[in-house]
Amino acid sequence: MVSKGMAGRHYIAVGIVLVGCGGAAPEPAAPESAAPEPEAAAVETVEPEAAPEAAETEPESAAPEPAAPEKQSLSKEELTLVLQQLLDDPDLEQYLHLDKAGRLPLKISGADLPEKLAAHKGGYDVKVVPEPKSAKDAVLVITKIERDGSQVRLRYRFDVEGVRGSALVFEKNGSWRLRSNRVIEK
Repeated sequence: MVSKGMAGRHYIAVGIVLVGCGGAAPEPAAPESAAPEPEAAAVETVEPEAAPEAAETEPESAAPEPAAPEKQSLSKEELTLVLQQLLDDPDLEQYLHLDKAGRLPLKISGADLPEKLAAHKGGYDVKVVPEPKSAKDAVLVITKIERDGSQVRLRYRFDVEGVRGSALVFEKNGSWRLRSNRVIEK
């Protein structure tokens, strides 16, 4: 019984503190629209149960929003400019061997490529062709084109030379520039 009485006093003391913290504030001389806001803030801080519920729902509602802007497409003109940056890179150019027979015009392939592109390499227009049937075909295959805002990631392979790569091209002030290109020998 003694411990129950002490526990009861403890609850009463906590109740008094809570009521005292959230008690009536002195009335303002003139009614203002800003006066209710501090009281509302005090009420929100007194209710600890409401905060975890709000925290649990915020991540769920915020999660779907970023997914939508990530998927962006390139116009045909933008795609041409982005691919031109890749084609002009010396790190890739050394594997193209445009001086060998059958390498000009440069042939490229990819699911996301239009039939005609205005890109150039070696003094010729680049030719868009279907997926190569053999690894011996000299076709630069663009395997992935992924835009995220002002940058585009390209993945590609050039099987005849046994290389694959990944390039990052970015747009700044209306101009596309190659940021990085990593060519890996298979």
